[in-house]
Amino acid sequence: MIRKKRIMSGIAFVLTAAMLLGGCGAADVSETDTDMTGTEEPAPDDETIYDEAEAAETGGEDSLAEELRKKYSGNNKEEYDGNVIKVKRDESLQIEVGYNPWDSDISPSESFVFYQDAELNFPVEVGGYDYNPESGILTIEPPYYGIAEIHASESEEVDISHLEGNYLDENPENGWGTLPQYYMKTCVDTETGEALSKPVITVIKVDAEIEQAPQLVFDQTEDGYARFTWKEVPGADGYLVFRINKDETGLFDYTYVFADVKGTEWNSKEEAFLSDEDTGEVLSLNYRFEYYYTSDDSAQWIEESDDELLKELMVEGDYDEYYSEYYGVIAYNENGCSPISNLLSAKDLAHMLPEQAATYSNDDFLYDISGTLDLPATLGVTMCDGTTAQKVIDYDYESIEKNEELHSFHIKGTLLQTPFTWDFAAYDVDWDSFEADLETIKERQEKMINKGGNVAPSLTVEEGAEPESEETDEPEADEPEPEEPAAEPETPEQEPAETKITANSAMSEYIAINMLETKKEINLSAFPEAADTQYIIDAFFEAQYQNPLVLGVKGGNIDPAGRILYVDYDFDREETSRKQEELQARVTEIVSEIITDDMSDAEKEAAINAWLCENAEYDDAALENAEEHSYTMVDEEFYDSFTAYGILMDGLGVCASYSAAFKLLADEAGLDSIVVTGYLSGSLPHAWNKVKIEDNWYIVDATNNDNEMLPNALFNLSDKAAYETLVEDARFVLDSSTHQYAAGTDELEFYHTENRYYDKNQVADELAALLTSDGRAILRTDYNIDDEEFYSIAQAAADKSQKNITGFYWMGVIRLEE
Repeated sequence: MIRKKRIMSGIAFVLTAAMLLGGCGAADVSETDTDMTGTEEPAPDDETIYDEAEAAETGGEDSLAEELRKKYSGNNKEEYDGNVIKVKRDESLQIEVGYNPWDSDISPSESFVFYQDAELNFPVEVGGYDYNPESGILTIEPPYYGIAEIHASESEEVDISHLEGNYLDENPENGWGTLPQYYMKTCVDTETGEALSKPVITVIKVDAEIEQAPQLVFDQTEDGYARFTWKEVPGADGYLVFRINKDETGLFDYTYVFADVKGTEWNSKEEAFLSDEDTGEVLSLNYRFEYYYTSDDSAQWIEESDDELLKELMVEGDYDEYYSEYYGVIAYNENGCSPISNLLSAKDLAHMLPEQAATYSNDDFLYDISGTLDLPATLGVTMCDGTTAQKVIDYDYESIEKNEELHSFHIKGTLLQTPFTWDFAAYDVDWDSFEADLETIKERQEKMINKGGNVAPSLTVEEGAEPESEETDEPEADEPEPEEPAAEPETPEQEPAETKITANSAMSEYIAINMLETKKEINLSAFPEAADTQYIIDAFFEAQYQNPLVLGVKGGNIDPAGRILYVDYDFDREETSRKQEELQARVTEIVSEIITDDMSDAEKEAAINAWLCENAEYDDAALENAEEHSYTMVDEEFYDSFTAYGILMDGLGVCASYSAAFKLLADEAGLDSIVVTGYLSGSLPHAWNKVKIEDNWYIVDATNNDNEMLPNALFNLSDKAAYETLVEDARFVLDSSTHQYAAGTDELEFYHTENRYYDKNQVADELAALLTSDGRAILRTDYNIDDEEFYSIAQAAADKSQKNITGFYWMGVIRLEE
């Protein structure tokens, strides 16, 4: 359903929702599974509009929360009861019941079932059930093996013998481990023992010695090393970085610690394998994240070799057939530890992290460079998942050494986002055109660099938390009351513009409505699911990313006891309201210019993408500023470049601005779309979009479609095709709703629809024809062509066209020119 709300300047919500019980910590959870676009949502009419005046008449925020809860009701088989039960790490859980569980047809283990996750996919075997008929108390013992207890293997050479407590794997006592919370599904009426028609979920919070869990953030150093960062946790003496396995039963009972860190950062640089300790030349890095048996590069070499023994030893198959790995961090002190942090998928990390040069794949480009314009644009790198990724070469033009007698020169180049450096040698150099050719190479390499730059707001969990900003939404107590106006204000000639609110749950929509009004304190106690703090975190990010008129969210704090979300903004309410009105007017203006009633959805999408490519400029200075702050914040002068305001009003912004602008334009044009967040080319925080066309979702990245060297290379791709370049994170929508936006087809991919796609065995002929007629060719073939295939295709095109050519490729898009 399209949820609409009027943006009315100067009108604030009144938060009067009643408080519920207790609070809880973070964990792995999911939320209400509702179609964000309304195809299956049991909800009111598409034109339902929330109006502040109407809300005031009918009960304000209480009424709004109730309205939203009704709207999203019926989507889960179970519901939260709103309660939180706190237990110590080694403490049994006690439940008062009005019947004898041993006399019931439903056993205690079937009546009270425990899970690691809110989706209830991973049950937990507790230590046992014991009933006292005199007191009517059912006692549930902690598990024999607590989930994610801390363990340090000898191979990791990390000494944690100075730590003690039953959160350690070697401790023999029962315990709840280091998960922040569990989920108890109650299937019976606790008074009668009769089966419930709809089970209820109670959050069981484990009372850790250090209350606050670290929030783990992944990025890469400039030269490609994995880096984990987190904010300082109050009361922590140090932090243990670990890996943990997960299979069809959920997370394992223990972790493996591989680093004991006193600061708030760990990176893999110390683990790099150097070929020469004096020069620091690196042969391999990030080996810890290796997630393959035989790399694509090695497999290609083995298959073409005559060594039958090697072929027999080559292993194929799914590395995580039996289980998959995750990485996390936990804070500790002399009294115990915190809950574990959020976890990062090893499989996703492996796809984004470079490991070594793709030696075999690069042979043709390293040793057969004829002329300046033949300098390669990219070289292959084996990533930690075994795939080969193309990395743009950063040439050091100051390193050029000429040999005019031999008509050759040497130049050094480093593959971006890696430490790998080569000395390239070019022969048959035309010195008359050398300087001009070199400028062409410089321009080409600059345009080849993909553009990203998303800054994610920071959200912390702390009981008794206060807003980061001292400003409040209410006037000071001694502020004089405003004078009564002499006359009633004139009624506006036009009603305020209507704006989509995109959400997958009642809480997410409620948070979005409040953040659109720049509310700094959002009381969530009217939602039973607010007992689950991770639910709040999930809903917060969805509300912020999927509603681009929510401007300048810096971050926030969650008080789990009060179930209050405090939000900090770049702009005050007056400034935000002004910018929202300007944006709405601008969006209406643009859409009226580029969209017509007779357009199909595919034509509307293409028009929006084209407008952004033609009218927007990437803000390199803003990206540099974000890099300086490790993508956690930017200086005030760049605020707008990270919201839709930058692109739509100033024509300048980074990917966060492009994707937000795209969604606003798509909303206005009547398209279903979302903003997606993740990583570009492995390391760069990035944001793009998905659009629904004829019941299929497609990926569109307007930021990088705006590239004259390889235009629209990321227009209407499938998830499978884009995975070489775009890796989603888990922030942009509710975890339980991610599957709804799977892009399973590339039927409307740009080069396919423009008749510029050809199979590998056909593309050389078509490239040659274009080279003959135009002197330049840009066509797409299979996404996964490798260097050897490209070299063969380019050589065939050169032979057939009888042209001296230069060129490169990326994700199957081939560019050749004289």
